[in-house]
Amino acid sequence: MAVTILSRRQPFRGLRRLNPYRDLRQVTALIAETFGADLDAEGRAALRDMRVLGWLGPLVAFVLVADPQLQRMLQGYVWIEEGRVVGNLSLQSGLRYGERWHISNVAVAPAYRGRGIARALVEAALEEVEREGGGWATLQVEAENEAACRLYAGLGFEALGGMACLHLAKPPATPPPTTPIPSLRPWRADDWHGEYELARTVIPALLQWWQPLRSEAFRRYAEDWLGEAFNRLIGRQRTYHWVVEAGAGLRPAHQGRLAASLWLRAAGWRGEHRLRLMVHPEARGALEEPLLRQALAVLSACPPRPTVAQHPAGDQQAIEAFLTHGFLLRRTLVAMRKRIR
Repeated sequence: MAVTILSRRQPFRGLRRLNPYRDLRQVTALIAETFGADLDAEGRAALRDMRVLGWLGPLVAFVLVADPQLQRMLQGYVWIEEGRVVGNLSLQSGLRYGERWHISNVAVAPAYRGRGIARALVEAALEEVEREGGGWATLQVEAENEAACRLYAGLGFEALGGMACLHLAKPPATPPPTTPIPSLRPWRADDWHGEYELARTVIPALLQWWQPLRSEAFRRYAEDWLGEAFNRLIGRQRTYHWVVEAGAGLRPAHQGRLAASLWLRAAGWRGEHRLRLMVHPEARGALEEPLLRQALAVLSACPPRPTVAQHPAGDQQAIEAFLTHGFLLRRTLVAMRKRIR
């Protein structure tokens, strides 16, 4: 008597393209497990949006068809083991007219690390960028993640510089002592160009390649003023903005420019306080401390919410001033790039 043996098909394992309908819920869980503790408010909001999309099931296909921008953001690769997603990489195209492709969310489940999965994901992304005629591949990595830094360097990525992510759990309960700052005054509408030039001086050139400065970002129009006034009226948030005119340690050639800028957005009933500090290189060491005390004196009267700031990691004088006033260095995000063609 003949016996027929039916072999069960082995489940797929290895690398394949991301399928939002099948993979999004598992990818969201993997990203939350890998990066959840370090996500800022924007990152947590993006993760919530991904989680909602994952629960849509088959309907997510209709959402992606209706929103090409979202469809482009939900592209990439996954690694499958034992029928589930254990590795993920997101790949976004179209930055700077298709010249740059951005790699993000490179995550591998803890039990599967050290097996070359991350390398396989990145190599697949680089092959796609080259196949599609991309000029550059870019990514960000935590400087503290030595294994990832070695991986990307070994694949030909060069470091452009780092941004220090600083965090203060809550403002001081009592205002710190402040000292008068010569030439400190509120920001005026005609200061936008001076602040733009200050940013171009303060931010390293390679980081400006990574995230180009646009003069429009420093202008404020009527709708901006109205929006700030409305948010202040309803108690949602309040914006403070000061500048220090040149003369505080700058050479005569730089007279008429700005020596420093301090921007503070104090949250009301929700969110985080946000702080941005810029000091001209020739005025460093003299303005960071008094400007931070100025900001903390304002925040001491605000709701006790966390305060976050990002600052070029190479400006050690400013970083030390932040740390002196109770900020913690959560991580340093290093921007990297690789020339494809």
